[in-house]
Amino acid sequence: MKNLTKLLTITVLSFIVIGANAAVPAYVKQIQTYVHANKAEEQKLSLLFVQQAKMVNAKSAAKTDCYNVTLSGLNDNLIFFSDRPQHVVGNLTTAEFEQLWQDNKEAPNAVLHGTDAQGKKVNIVLTLSLPTYNSKQNTMTYPACITDSASEKTAVPSSLTNITLFIDPLNHFMFGKA
Repeated sequence: MKNLTKLLTITVLSFIVIGANAAVPAYVKQIQTYVHANKAEEQKLSLLFVQQAKMVNAKSAAKTDCYNVTLSGLNDNLIFFSDRPQHVVGNLTTAEFEQLWQDNKEAPNAVLHGTDAQGKKVNIVLTLSLPTYNSKQNTMTYPACITDSASEKTAVPSSLTNITLFIDPLNHFMFGKA
């Protein structure tokens, strides 16, 4: 597993060097090689992401139930992982994650988890759009809309702390046969 983690870290960096517009990024080939070598070609490998920050500020957007959600005090890296059976794990920087998102065609769902001003834990299901990373301010802003009436809140609080954002797979992170 340690070798796989190293491989995925190297493959993500390779993607940045090659560029987002390359026909088949090197990290895709390397992950596909892993999938096939482990006789998992009939499985779908999709990568999910976890981003953490000290706090989030949300401002209402023009569209109902939509916000500009800004995470600040970001951790240096995001974690990515796959579901069974492969259990692929790794990490990438926020700048690399923003670059990887550029080719995404669909808005992924996410769960925003944090603590409100009263100390209550909050979970909100969102659909995220193309984020903007500000490395100088160490912030990432997502246009986001509430997607699930099962969310604990019907609105995103203006401020939360101790943030974890769980992001569903971006559509171009699918590997193997569907």
